[in-house]
Amino acid sequence: MLNAIAKHEAASETLSIIYRLHALNTIQNNLGDFLIAGMLTTSQGEQIRAEYNSLCDTVSTIAPEICDSFAIPEELLSAPIARDWQEFNQYDNRGEIQSGVF
Repeated sequence: MLNAIAKHEAASETLSIIYRLHALNTIQNNLGDFLIAGMLTTSQGEQIRAEYNSLCDTVSTIAPEICDSFAIPEELLSAPIARDWQEFNQYDNRGEIQSGVF
């Protein structure tokens, strides 16, 4: 499986970004423990946060392609918020689907 991914440069790069983002998120969630234990310095914690934010920006630009890569059939995307979320949230619908709206 890893060899197959490695042969597809774009997929390999995207998965690497997502992997790094996940790893940094895990470190960030436990940053206090790492700092107390002396495993990381405050400066390293700041670098982790900066890299995490940078990767979030990167993933946000490719998020539609990532979602499309799962090839979820249109009929499974039946939740109104999965379609036009801006229109869905224009008024307080309390999360309810109202007939004739969608």
